[in-house]
Amino acid sequence: MLNHKRSCSDLIHVVIFLNLFLAFNCSLFGQTTTLPESKSRFINITEVSYSMGVGNVQLYTLEFENDDESFGFQTINGSLINEHLSLGIGLGYEKYNHIQQLPLFLEARCYLTKNKSVKPVFVGDFGYAFGLGSESGGGILLHPQVGLKVAVSEKVAYGVTVGLKFQQIETTRTFYDEWGNYAGTYHEGVYYDFLSIKMGCYF
Repeated sequence: MLNHKRSCSDLIHVVIFLNLFLAFNCSLFGQTTTLPESKSRFINITEVSYSMGVGNVQLYTLEFENDDESFGFQTINGSLINEHLSLGIGLGYEKYNHIQQLPLFLEARCYLTKNKSVKPVFVGDFGYAFGLGSESGGGILLHPQVGLKVAVSEKVAYGVTVGLKFQQIETTRTFYDEWGNYAGTYHEGVYYDFLSIKMGCYF
């Protein structure tokens, strides 16, 4: 519980720092700079991420606090359809406290402004995270995010997003009766909620 509170405090400090950093860049780039973008072209987005568990988790008849967290990275390859939309396929790696996952997902990014160096961004990820190792379960992934994209040239930018990640993790539990005899093995998909932050580069 202490580590969870410390992680929450660290995440708040990171978010404050990023807001100040991006505000400084907005003052440099956002007021006078306009950068043209190609109508349609290949795009790559590579990011590092941190996710902190929020809320409670329901496992069978038990309910407990979600104090899990993860570190990871992902790369998305796709197409910048126009100045307001990009579509891609992403592959990543996530290391949680006790398991590891390999998320594979479809992603859509919507950019709200046109020909500006600083753009608000809405991101939607949907896919499946495959468990790595015998003790790691996989499950459905849904990850809406909001953030900023800050261009440094026509085809290079950096960005930051925050979001809510909904991750299903399959678990296996073996039951025994009061005499210690095997009573059965059950599989269930448990849903975890995470607050996420990502930082990365657009190419």
